[in-house]
Amino acid sequence: MTEEKNEVTERGIEWVQNTVHSEIRGFTPHNTSIIDDPTYRDERVFVGIRKVLEANEHRCMDDENDRLVVSNEVFNWIKQNLL
Repeated sequence: MTEEKNEVTERGIEWVQNTVHSEIRGFTPHNTSIIDDPTYRDERVFVGIRKVLEANEHRCMDDENDRLVVSNEVFNWIKQNLL
């Protein structure tokens, strides 16, 4: 039986794969050049949303208006890049 755990960090994905007899750890850096490759749609979504959130890091998510603004910007990014 194999169990995998992934943790997304600012630099990339840290992963751990546990098997019955061993534990394997690894790191995969984010590849922002895939943003233009249609083969990697899931990664494009992740990187695009992360960029929108980084551009809005000054906003307070405790404030409803800020949440609406950020949600709208994420939606606009999806609409412009994926739909």
